[in-house]
Amino acid sequence: MVSTDAVHVEIRDGAVANRPIRVAPAVTIEARWEILGLRAGDGGEGAGH
Repeated sequence: MVSTDAVHVEIRDGAVANRPIRVAPAVTIEARWEILGLRAGDGGEGAGH
């Protein structure tokens, strides 16, 4: 099983900004969680925008 979710974190890139970090977790056949990938967004996505 694979799904995606976003966690909003403060990132300092010259100035502090709230940016979403997309997480792609998966459950293996052995029922263990693994992180397939992380990706920083530009802050313009999400249900509130």
